[in-house]
Amino acid sequence: MSRGSQILVPVDFSEHSRAAVERAFLIAGLCEAQVRLLHALQLPPCTLDPEFSGALRDELRNSEKREFEEYCESLRRRGFEFSERFEERDPADAIHAAARSDGTRLVVMGSHGRRGLDRLILGSVAERTLQDAPVPVLIVREAEQEATTEIRSILFATDFSKDAERVEKIVGHWAGRLGAQVEVFHAIRETAVLFAPYAVAGSSDFEGEMREAAMRRSERVLDRLTQAGVSCKSKIVYGRASDSILTRAESTGAQLIALGTSGYSAFQRFLLGSVAQRVSRHASCSVLVAGADSRSSRI
Repeated sequence: MSRGSQILVPVDFSEHSRAAVERAFLIAGLCEAQVRLLHALQLPPCTLDPEFSGALRDELRNSEKREFEEYCESLRRRGFEFSERFEERDPADAIHAAARSDGTRLVVMGSHGRRGLDRLILGSVAERTLQDAPVPVLIVREAEQEATTEIRSILFATDFSKDAERVEKIVGHWAGRLGAQVEVFHAIRETAVLFAPYAVAGSSDFEGEMREAAMRRSERVLDRLTQAGVSCKSKIVYGRASDSILTRAESTGAQLIALGTSGYSAFQRFLLGSVAQRVSRHASCSVLVAGADSRSSRI
């Protein structure tokens, strides 16, 4: 990041949110960036009822403000420098608006790991942010204490799309500063041969040609990262992308998974689902996601 660049950190006082704050300050120190904390309060719909007590509504609002102020003060006592903002609006909308402001280059946020009906009806704020964030988003899933350790192992999951190339630049920049090992990972989906960007129509050996093409593309990625001074290797497997990424991250002990959001067309994502969302929902480590709308490739 250049001087004056900002890292936006939404805060909701949960364990994952506190871990995101720790991770953000670690990155800020590494990249000479400024941290901006954001807390968005969305009052329950029942408080908008004319018969709901105005005094109670004010108390809910003031209580939330006090908690945010106390949390910020606790961080300042630890020597952290940052700016903060309190807003009363939908959290995802507040994050998107703040992320579009000049200077914001990265959003770092926690994930509650919601499951079942609650997510189906409401969606998580993290997943809504991933859908069309104007900058890369780092979803922190570790505990607060684990988030203070430096990242030494990065799993870069690529489909060789333009979005993946954008993530590759971020990975190279981070790995170079952190001295982290990068594994370039690609999963070939056997049942989606025609979706692959390197499929050869009419070939009698789709699987073999796909693997050879994937190996060539992986080698080019390795060459670029190596030239940037990054220690890296590659791995190609057959299987569903999200499951393969999660399994590989667990087996290698990766501390960060990095991937893009839009390697497939909108119709293909409708059929297959979002790999980025599934990975960010189920990974045990942090997940860095950059999509087509992300305006920064250097963090």
